[in-house]
Amino acid sequence: MFLSTTLVILQIGMLACQPEEARAPQPDPSLPNSTRTPLSPDDLTVAPGSGPAVIAREQARAEASQILVPTRTDFECGHGSPDDYEPVYPSNIIDITHSYYFQELNAALARFPTIGFDKYSLAVVTEAFKRRGGLRDVEAVLDVGTGTGAIAIMALAYGAKRAVGTDLDPLAVKNAAYNASNMGLVDRLEIRQVPWEDQGAFSPIRPGERFDLIISDPPQGYDARQQRPYPEIRGSLERPRESFFTSDPGACFLKSFIEGLDEHLSDHGRAWLVMKVQQGKAMVHAMARQEGFELRVVFSAQRDIDTSGKRRVGDQDMPDLSWSAEILELSRAAQH
Repeated sequence: MFLSTTLVILQIGMLACQPEEARAPQPDPSLPNSTRTPLSPDDLTVAPGSGPAVIAREQARAEASQILVPTRTDFECGHGSPDDYEPVYPSNIIDITHSYYFQELNAALARFPTIGFDKYSLAVVTEAFKRRGGLRDVEAVLDVGTGTGAIAIMALAYGAKRAVGTDLDPLAVKNAAYNASNMGLVDRLEIRQVPWEDQGAFSPIRPGERFDLIISDPPQGYDARQQRPYPEIRGSLERPRESFFTSDPGACFLKSFIEGLDEHLSDHGRAWLVMKVQQGKAMVHAMARQEGFELRVVFSAQRDIDTSGKRRVGDQDMPDLSWSAEILELSRAAQH
């Protein structure tokens, strides 16, 4: 559920240069725990040419206006045990796998091994901050699933007074706390561990604690029939830790996030979700309507960024999904 926010690991290989166009499949009768939610073309922005088969399948479903939305799971959401966690050894000496220069802070952000960091998603969020005119009017930001702490740190760089970052992965909590200390932000950025016994999106947030902006770059893999794979199939995946912390079976995290927003948004607060796959976008639309929130697209990589003639750079074993990223803003009625 709580997944290091800024990287979605989908084991689907590299993007193809010239992907084959997908055809809309028939609804899958093997998914009894899903309902079909019809969506208008205005609800979703579909990218031309998807690349990986899983993205192509969701694109085709979106075009067919037949998105499968999980309504229940075959397992209990939001509960676990610390036994599910396997640390990176030796635990007292942690590698810095990569570092990334933050121009806004004139400082480098460190990434520990297995902790997700999607620089493409961060670029989309940063551009949205710029187009908003900064965050100087924002008193408090909550970054749910903070990972390296990158989004929370960038929010502070753009004027937010203080921020809280949360994560289920104890290594991510160490990573974000290291970056806050290294960048001199410990007085403005608080990092909190999500308890294993209650993995809901707002479980580390105190009663009555509210935020002007709540942000999450959530996991984008949903399966109502399968629990997160780690550690039950430990050894059967090449990178089980990443798979465990970057999957959201049954959309358990997404549901807890949207259902808990009203309690933790300030009077004029807003929530941003960075969504990339069509099924996830459809679920946010459906859940927002169910919970009575207004929803709008505040930033679309397809619409607002010209990527024509630009080549992709970065890790070649990780598909860049930012071309389809949209920031979906949820707010209470009559706040726009």
